[in-house]
Amino acid sequence: KASFLFSNQGSQLFYWFSYSKRLQSKNTDGINWSDPVVVKDSVGWTDSDPNEITGIVLSSGRIFLVYRCFYYYSVYSDDNGQTWSVPNRIPTGSGVISYHRAHNASVIQTSTGKIILVFTEVLSTSTNIRFITSSDNGSTWSAAQLFASGPAAGSIVSINNKLILVYQNQGLFCSLS
Repeated sequence: KASFLFSNQGSQLFYWFSYSKRLQSKNTDGINWSDPVVVKDSVGWTDSDPNEITGIVLSSGRIFLVYRCFYYYSVYSDDNGQTWSVPNRIPTGSGVISYHRAHNASVIQTSTGKIILVFTEVLSTSTNIRFITSSDNGSTWSAAQLFASGPAAGSIVSINNKLILVYQNQGLFCSLS
């Protein structure tokens, strides 16, 4: 329910929810934090029970946040968090039911600039790890693709231009690109 980022301008950014408000605090010295600033008073479909916030700073310097409030949404800032885009709903599946089944998202940007969003699809009898990609800074997304069937949760990171997906399936596993 919180996301910690390093901006390209040398500040540390912390995002979290308080009721239906998305908040941010900034820090430049590692010790002193700004007072919380309301980024958005309401965050989504019903403006209730927001959760799961994650984010990255894109190579362009854009702050890109993904959060879940009934559906997944993205917002971005090109001025280090001073102003924000309107929320854009992210298509994690076809149909309303598929949107409800998406949980535990993580997001990265590859060295080629592609954004990858990995999430867990919870079905009545199983779980899957799926991913979608965007080549235009999150404006449009690919159709959801299956990565693995059965794992309970997964998270993706990019280290030294390699993608690492860590997931749980009766133990902890890792997959490298």
